[in-house]
Amino acid sequence: MEIFEKMSLGKETVALRLYALPMEYTSGTVFHVDVVYVENEHKNYVESMGFYYNYFNDKNQYEGLSIKANMYSDDTVPSQFSLHIDTKRHNDITLERAMAMVKTLKPIQRKLLKLDGELGEAGSFEEYVCRIAKILKVKAFYHTSHTSSTDRTEYRNDNACHLRQTIKGMIAHNTKMLSVA
Repeated sequence: MEIFEKMSLGKETVALRLYALPMEYTSGTVFHVDVVYVENEHKNYVESMGFYYNYFNDKNQYEGLSIKANMYSDDTVPSQFSLHIDTKRHNDITLERAMAMVKTLKPIQRKLLKLDGELGEAGSFEEYVCRIAKILKVKAFYHTSHTSSTDRTEYRNDNACHLRQTIKGMIAHNTKMLSVA
């Protein structure tokens, strides 16, 4: 079944959006991986990207779900990576909202611990993201160019098997850019 056929039936695809931004107060980069959904153009479609963000109660289950990792200028790999819910989109977090966040994170954490038990701890950022992608049943991902710092186009890849290689490419490009700076 083609992706647009699935979407017309209400079966949106869970996707990840990969991008990197410079750190605010120090030399380095923050890698971001946001959970988004592939959707057709009839709703809250971001035309240039082909997905819609997960907020304003669109798919409340993963609202604000994100992974971040820091890569400092003297490092060659990202560190301090973690799964979290981005609360910038929420003015106040009520008890009900906090409980919904726990309800989202708890099963993911349980499945992640099970994978860690089977495969050992994730030794790299790309391995961690791939495990989260497996848990969330990610089918597609979007990424900015990992060969040009000026190309801000978001490219769609419907093959999640290429996720690890794309992240490695982003890290390599970032390492090169940090060594030039």
